[in-house]
Amino acid sequence: MEVLLTKDYILEQIARKGMSKAEFSSKMGIARQNLDALLDSKKKDINTIIKMSEVLDIPFLEFIGMKQKSEDIHGCIFVDGDPVIVNSKEELLELAKTLE
Repeated sequence: MEVLLTKDYILEQIARKGMSKAEFSSKMGIARQNLDALLDSKKKDINTIIKMSEVLDIPFLEFIGMKQKSEDIHGCIFVDGDPVIVNSKEELLELAKTLE
């Protein structure tokens, strides 16, 4: 699977968080002058992408454009041998509460 995180997209996320490039670089633990090279690189290390999402306080799946919507959750969980169908995040959370 390939994820495309363009320089423009990342800069947009930095701006949305009200950060400067210098502040973002500092929180990433890299020199400001190395930020553009990092953002321009076509392939980014997964650990770097994870760190970016953490610094920007954006959930990882959302950051890479794969946020799953609660209506996309469908499944069957067996509780004490009995099947329980869940069709949303809310249903899954309700089920989890009953199991506590």
